[in-house]
Amino acid sequence: MQKHYDTFSFSLPKIEEGFSYILKRPDKLDTPYFYLDLTGETSNRNVSIDDYPLTIRSAKANDEYIIKYYTKTARRLFIDWKMPTQLRKRWPVIVNREGIIIYIPRYKSDFIVTTNDNFYVKI
Repeated sequence: MQKHYDTFSFSLPKIEEGFSYILKRPDKLDTPYFYLDLTGETSNRNVSIDDYPLTIRSAKANDEYIIKYYTKTARRLFIDWKMPTQLRKRWPVIVNREGIIIYIPRYKSDFIVTTNDNFYVKI
C-alpha cells in the first residue's frame, strides 16, 4: 500500500527500476514497462525517420525536455503532473540518435488504454 498526494493505492510487487531499449527502425515494442507501436503515424510522438535509432529508457534525474521553445526537467514535469513517486524512476522517455529527448508520455491519473493508443505506460 502506498500514499501519494490525496489517494492510497495497492499494487503488485515492485518491478525493477531502470531500463533501456533500442529501436533501429520503426517497429513495435511490448515490454514490462510500456507498449510502443511506431509502425504507423508518429508525428503525434514527435518522432521522424531521421531520429533513428531511438532509445526508449527510464527517465534520469537530470533529463531535460524542450517544450514550446523552453527547457524543463523531467523531474519538474513529473511533479507538475502529480505523478506518484514510485513511477518516476521507471517512466519512459524517447531519445533520438543525438541523445536528445524528443518525447515523454504524459501522465494522467485517470488514463484508460484504448485500441487506438500506439504508446502507453504499463502502471
